[in-house]
Amino acid sequence: MFHATSLNITGFQILALFATAIYLVLVPPTFFNILEILVGYILLSWIGNAVFFHRYVSHKSFETDSITKFIGIMLGTLAGKGSPIDWAAIHRYHHMHADTDKDPHNPRLEGWRLWVPYLLKYKTAFSPRIIVDLLKDPLYRFLQKYYWLVVFGFIMVLGVIDFNTLMYLYVIPMVITNLLLGLVVYLLHTYGDKPNAQTNESRNNWFVNIIQGGEGWHNNHHATPGNYRAGPWDPCARFIELIQI
Repeated sequence: MFHATSLNITGFQILALFATAIYLVLVPPTFFNILEILVGYILLSWIGNAVFFHRYVSHKSFETDSITKFIGIMLGTLAGKGSPIDWAAIHRYHHMHADTDKDPHNPRLEGWRLWVPYLLKYKTAFSPRIIVDLLKDPLYRFLQKYYWLVVFGFIMVLGVIDFNTLMYLYVIPMVITNLLLGLVVYLLHTYGDKPNAQTNESRNNWFVNIIQGGEGWHNNHHATPGNYRAGPWDPCARFIELIQI
């Protein structure tokens, strides 16, 4: 069995959540800080998670050059939701068993706990067959082995350079990314349109489209998971068209 060791990182996420709350009280954000949060969120959530961990690593829906791949994969790693292999493992498993008892994040089984990802314990043991292609990639293997070293190394370096930047450009956007991800997982299989008849409860949801740059076309995505564009309004797909080769 393959064990996704970086998925249930509750302690780290709770620490980041408390650090965010305390820092926002002690150092209220300026307009520039708010822009930093927005930029950090787009980099981690839209580019790191949606474009690279979801559409590139999990579904292999496009190709890009090695430098762009490295930057995108590092952004996804720093988003605080596990290594690329672990992220893809749980997502591929979700597609295999969507809305069944085996679905690792079934809203009808997990309920409101999906909204608070710190309370959700993901399945962490998978057959290596679902990620055998990813295990061949040296960058993914390195990040699987040294995930925490990379994350905490980045935190220490950026903290030494400028602690305020660390908080507003990285830690706070990471917390927002993870909190919204739980809500998004719940909404995309609970509320919205179902234009494609499927055996699962996936939905298209415009609210998710807005906050996650086009990730809300989830019913369409389950119908054609290998397509990097699932709907007409999709900023992440537009970005892919700029970087793909």
